[in-house]
Amino acid sequence: MFETIILDVDGGVTSQERLISQYNAVIIPLRKQTSDIRFWCHKDKMNNLIDLVTKASRTENPKAIFYGSGDFHHLAYIGISLIKEPFTIIHFDNHSDYWREEFVNLMSLGKWWHGADYFNYGSWINPALRLPFVKKLVQFGIDGDFKVRNYLPLPKGKMTHSFNLLFQERVETYPNYMSQSTLIGRLNGSLKCVDFNPGILTTDARWKNMSDNGGVQSVIENVISNIPTEAVYVTIDKDVLDEKESFSAYQGFTGKMHVEELLNALAYIGKTKRVVGLDVCGDASNYEAIETIRTFTKKIMAKRQYDKIPQMHFSSMENIKKNENVNLQIMEQFE
Repeated sequence: MFETIILDVDGGVTSQERLISQYNAVIIPLRKQTSDIRFWCHKDKMNNLIDLVTKASRTENPKAIFYGSGDFHHLAYIGISLIKEPFTIIHFDNHSDYWREEFVNLMSLGKWWHGADYFNYGSWINPALRLPFVKKLVQFGIDGDFKVRNYLPLPKGKMTHSFNLLFQERVETYPNYMSQSTLIGRLNGSLKCVDFNPGILTTDARWKNMSDNGGVQSVIENVISNIPTEAVYVTIDKDVLDEKESFSAYQGFTGKMHVEELLNALAYIGKTKRVVGLDVCGDASNYEAIETIRTFTKKIMAKRQYDKIPQMHFSSMENIKKNENVNLQIMEQFE
């Protein structure tokens, strides 16, 4: 049985009363630190959060950590850092989250040389893989990163993403529907999850996606059966789900996985592997937490992302219940 912990960074989960009650959740109040933590945080802040979770834990049981918006997915590092045996990370997301640390920090902080000092929601996989017990990361549903889209309308490729992690077999990326993307720079090789065919200045990436290779369940069963460890840690950003089935406030930039597909995959993982930790994000922040952002760059990012969504949607009981129901069903798969 998991010990359930809620990092209340944005009010996205603490309104889910049944989840809190049913799993006797430990709530760690962090709303006053929302502006410091959203999108990225300094390594000292991350170490402080790890200490808070460690001290707040009531048991030695594996942790299930909920923490609101996908803007905070770098907080997955907290639960991952607690595991002290060899394990594989299983990652459900619409985004790869292995952007190059130098690139994302140049874009967000304007200081590329501070890459190792910050944890960013777009590049948290890089420091996670530097932890000694993390042997591999496999990810499912990644449709949102490798094409030029309006959310981040810039070419993707060797300068933006850590594709070396794929060549080193530290990461495997399985999109849901994306079968092809054109990447800037030359990459060459046939990997488990993608074939890279280089041109003069670009690379044609042919992804071995789930929809064309037997569906979500078939691909996940095949991949999970071949991971190198018995122990696994599961991290979920619910923007992997169709926006009709979950309210992540990433309208137009969510995946197409259905809740039933995710739950069936989790059930298989729970039956065939030993799950040593879990974290879940992708529950939209309440609007008040978004308005508390102080850092100029973060304000610009938040306005670009959230201003087009009516405020009433963030406090809608229908959306809160929709998110809570998915969280409860995720927990049930591992019971």
